[in-house]
Amino acid sequence: RHAAVSNCIYVPSVTDTDKLSVDSSNDREATRQQYSISMEKHCRHFRQFCYQEAEGPQEVYSRLCELSHLWLQPGLHTKEQIIKLLVLEQFLTISPEGIQTWAQRFHPETGNEVVALVEDFQLIHQEIGKCGHGEVKPNLLSGNVIAG
Repeated sequence: RHAAVSNCIYVPSVTDTDKLSVDSSNDREATRQQYSISMEKHCRHFRQFCYQEAEGPQEVYSRLCELSHLWLQPGLHTKEQIIKLLVLEQFLTISPEGIQTWAQRFHPETGNEVVALVEDFQLIHQEIGKCGHGEVKPNLLSGNVIAG
């Protein structure tokens, strides 16, 4: 189907951030990831929808509108947030497969996070080429790579 199917990412709105004001940072992170996964699911449903799943062009169009609203939530997100969501998705869509897989593991929410992840990916692969293999993960807060 579409290469973009697995490239769905989520940009939280101010309303969503308010919903995430939970006591512990672990709860907050778990809630954010759960919400992000839900958004990714809606994105996949939108991207994977087939013309043959509906009866006629009117139903196809209506269903696509419904699925896009579930994914993009225009009632909650501003136009700017929706544009950023689409740009982030397209960024991953046009990225090499290894970069897509790497970035998706960390559920990036901003352009800066995606860029940092790709830069980490490139740095890690340069280092692996120099000194061997190892499990590494990005540190988005500091921009550094952490060996694990």
